[in-house]
Amino acid sequence: MDGITRRDELDGPSPVGGVDSPEQVRTLISSWLGEDTGGIEQVCADGLRQRALLLDLPRLTEQVLARVALGMRDQESLAPEPTFVHVCLSRAIEDLLRQDYERVEGDSEEEAEGCGRCALLVEGMGLELEYAQDRAVAFNSLPTRARRAFFAIALDNIEFMDLVGTDRWTDEELREGVLVSLEALLGRKRTHGGEQ
Repeated sequence: MDGITRRDELDGPSPVGGVDSPEQVRTLISSWLGEDTGGIEQVCADGLRQRALLLDLPRLTEQVLARVALGMRDQESLAPEPTFVHVCLSRAIEDLLRQDYERVEGDSEEEAEGCGRCALLVEGMGLELEYAQDRAVAFNSLPTRARRAFFAIALDNIEFMDLVGTDRWTDEELREGVLVSLEALLGRKRTHGGEQ
């Protein structure tokens, strides 16, 4: 190839030419994304927030970094398109949700990693870590609108009455969303006569 070596012909683990460590990959990808985004961690945090999911941010960030680096290894340009980064983010979220679900269902021997997603549950709600991880999976399994209702009330501290009547929720939708979210997080289910 006239002195040009393809990436798959090089020795060593670097998925991007001349970049060998995860920190170098992180720095390179953050520079690709530009200063406006605040880096890859911010892109991942925004993605979790938009989807109202409780996932471990450092774990997700590493997954996205790996996907972007692997996806870019055969590219002429070292700058990925923003849509490519968001596709990597979506796929990484899907994989982590599946892994967490399989762990809870007992289909995976993989130990639960990290408790970043559980800080709200452990510190804010007083749950033990082993239960918090399972409760995060239950919460993430809820419909998106229910999770978003909980995020709006519990995390964004928006007053209930400020949300009711907006084009986002009716009174009943908001109450139901927050209630099913709390039930998932606390491991409780309603019966027709009240709590179980």
